[in-house]
Amino acid sequence: MKGIFNRLQCLLVLVGLIFGLWGQSLSVQAQDVAFDITRLNIDGQITAEGKVQMNLVYDYDVSFMNGALFEVDYGESRIGNYQAGIIDSKTEEFVPFEQNYTATAETFSVNDNGSSLEFRLYYPAEDEQVRFAISYTLDGLVTNYLDTAEYYQMLVSPVASDGYSVSARIELPGAIEETNRFRTWAYGSPRGQIYPRIEGEQAYIEVDVPQLDPGEFVEVRSLFPESLTPNNTKFVESEHFQEVVEVEQAQVEADQAKYQEHNQHRSVAIGLMALLGVFTLFWAYRFYFQEKKRQNPHPVHVPEHLYHLPDDLTPAVMASAVLRSEANADDLVATILDLARKGFIELKEVEREEQGRLSRGETKTILLSKRSDAPAEETLMNHERYALQYLFADQREEISLESLEAELKASSTFAKYQEQLWSRFKDYAAIRGQMVRGGLNEGRRKSKVWAWLAFVGTIIFGVIAIALVQTLSLKDLQTERIVMIVTIVVWCLAILATILLIYLAYQRPIVSEQEDKMRKEWHAFARMLEDIGQFDMREVASLALWEVYLVYAVSLGVADKVLEEMRAVYAVEELETLTLPGDFYTHPYLITHVMRQSVHESVQATQPPPVVKNNGFSGSNTGGFGGGFSSGGGGASGGSSAGGF
Repeated sequence: MKGIFNRLQCLLVLVGLIFGLWGQSLSVQAQDVAFDITRLNIDGQITAEGKVQMNLVYDYDVSFMNGALFEVDYGESRIGNYQAGIIDSKTEEFVPFEQNYTATAETFSVNDNGSSLEFRLYYPAEDEQVRFAISYTLDGLVTNYLDTAEYYQMLVSPVASDGYSVSARIELPGAIEETNRFRTWAYGSPRGQIYPRIEGEQAYIEVDVPQLDPGEFVEVRSLFPESLTPNNTKFVESEHFQEVVEVEQAQVEADQAKYQEHNQHRSVAIGLMALLGVFTLFWAYRFYFQEKKRQNPHPVHVPEHLYHLPDDLTPAVMASAVLRSEANADDLVATILDLARKGFIELKEVEREEQGRLSRGETKTILLSKRSDAPAEETLMNHERYALQYLFADQREEISLESLEAELKASSTFAKYQEQLWSRFKDYAAIRGQMVRGGLNEGRRKSKVWAWLAFVGTIIFGVIAIALVQTLSLKDLQTERIVMIVTIVVWCLAILATILLIYLAYQRPIVSEQEDKMRKEWHAFARMLEDIGQFDMREVASLALWEVYLVYAVSLGVADKVLEEMRAVYAVEELETLTLPGDFYTHPYLITHVMRQSVHESVQATQPPPVVKNNGFSGSNTGGFGGGFSSGGGGASGGSSAGGF
């Protein structure tokens, strides 16, 4: 009997264990896989044997995933020597995974179906950024001819959803003296750019695509001297160079003809819009005033000055909701001060190290340090965390604004990374600002569209009307002149009316009751800070609150007024009790000049240099010497695609 009881007890424990594991499995399965691929960086090397060594790094922004999935469509070429792993976020070194079929963490498996190779990288991740890396060798993408060698590869297969930015550098096995024999073309994204580059003893192909859209791909074709790949066994005994150049030149002409045809259609559309010019002006005004009345029938009254914070918003969110469409460098300065006030970082005035090169005549800079007793970063909003990452890249504990500015100007790679963080800071603040305003105001957007339609329509209508008047053959010359003068006067009045409407749409935009109240309150608060000399600071708020107000004053553009008044009203001993160092109050130029100027310079350094276009139309082939992508292509192999599971 006792044995039966023991066996029954064991059975119950086993059943409970099974149900527990099953429930845990259901819990795991209930977690949805969610991630964004933000960037793909490709480094390729063509060897003297005509093989292409490919090294791909995908940047993932992961909410939750079990691993990454990559597929390489190698077609009729041969693939081998593959590896997979991640790039360590601290050391920037490749960490290889072991290849097996255990599906355990930090392993990978491959599946070859004869024309494509599937990589499955097992790497569970949640709320983090991961850089997956795969490498492999492709043989058969380079063909030698009697007069040239041709490299033809699909770098990125057509993407299924919103894509990512792509940058590629494909190195050739040596230098090229006859630059006319080095040609490049690319196909796919109309925003893509490709250039043949020669630097010293190294020739390479440079590809840059800011953003891939659904259905777009990246394909590269290049001609270079066959002497660079003397050991290539893929050889065709015929001349090929001129044939390819003629084919691509035909594509250039086709793109130009397509562009001209597009312009002709656009001209017809403009002519049709001219007929609607007068009507759009009437309807634009009608829509603006009716929608404005509908959304805010009883505008709220707010006093001239408001002596407290209107709402609990961060400076960047406030600025994006009230002052401008997106946060700027001043809002990043305000966010840095706010992070210091909240105890996440410490600010300190220090001497500059590089006098004369970046100092712009200044002798001081700001040292930023992470505080060991800082609160948990989970209490911060996303844009505040992006600001921290922007300041303390590579997990560093402290950095001066001078050093950050110097690093950005010295390293384009670092600048690109920081530009992504800066963009995320602005984008998140803009999204939150829009939410605070009550979401996207469709009426405001439509009023701006109507205003610009009315303006364009009025301009076109007037030009056509004047042209028609000039064709009239009136017997009375005086009457003809009067008709012309009246036409011009009416046209000018219509233009003035459309300009007034545009001004109203942007400077007196359509707002809801909620947004109207919020805007008026923050502007009243800003006026109070602007006129602070007219009030007793001690009666308006406590000293601790004035430190909070100072943060918002930076975004509102009145920090100098607040600092000046605080220095005049409060003793040095009182100011030193605040979170920010006392030097920032006794020497206010540290915020209003040194800190603000340095942050503006660092943000400016993250911006990519302007692209100079060689032609007047986009998405076209430029004859092999670099430029925009062509509308052709789609016939090469070797493309990769990415996903997750």
